[in-house]
Amino acid sequence: MSAAGNVTAVRGHAVSFKDDPFHSDDALVDIADALVVSEDGVITAFGPYDETRRTSRRASRSRTCRAR
Repeated sequence: MSAAGNVTAVRGHAVSFKDDPFHSDDALVDIADALVVSEDGVITAFGPYDETRRTSRRASRSRTCRAR
């Protein structure tokens, strides 16, 4: 294994929570074009594709996920 570890970047629609949805009306995060970067199974970057790709050194190549 390289020093960088196993890095995976996935591009697609993502839904997450920034807070407890039972205690916050704006807890839902819905990003139509998101990028999720993980290293060795741990998410290291998440957010809008353009912004996250610029700020994540490891997101140079990503896979696009489309709904079927």
